[in-house]
Amino acid sequence: MREAARAVMRAAGVLVGAAGIVHLAIIPIFMHWFTHSAASPPAPLAEAAMLLNHTVVGVLLLPVGVSLWAVAQPLSDRQKWAAPIALSAAGAVLALPLALVFAAKAEMLEAPAFAAAVIMISAAAAAVAWAVIALLVRRQDAG
Repeated sequence: MREAARAVMRAAGVLVGAAGIVHLAIIPIFMHWFTHSAASPPAPLAEAAMLLNHTVVGVLLLPVGVSLWAVAQPLSDRQKWAAPIALSAAGAVLALPLALVFAAKAEMLEAPAFAAAVIMISAAAAAVAWAVIALLVRRQDAG
């Protein structure tokens, strides 16, 4: 079971990292759409806020994904330092779909990039939760 949990945690790390890459890659397309889809051009402050949001979130998803991937083996090996890192990365990933439930409108899922990111982050959140719990429970059982 530890091998499966470790593999799932690594796969989730790849998914989170991929979501960060998608987030960064979509910035030019998203900004073009944002500035050209409205009846009137958006205010410069709104455009700057959108650019800042996408850049910051995309950049921050990358180290979270790398952390999940990198901590999978040490957590599986029961190294004590790995638990807080795994729990904090898992908490960050679990917070993302929960935040989307409260913040996103249903029609936002019609955007393919947004829908793909939501699917990747939700899958990663479920996978990380299972993997971290499986590895921590096994850790406590082993003494």
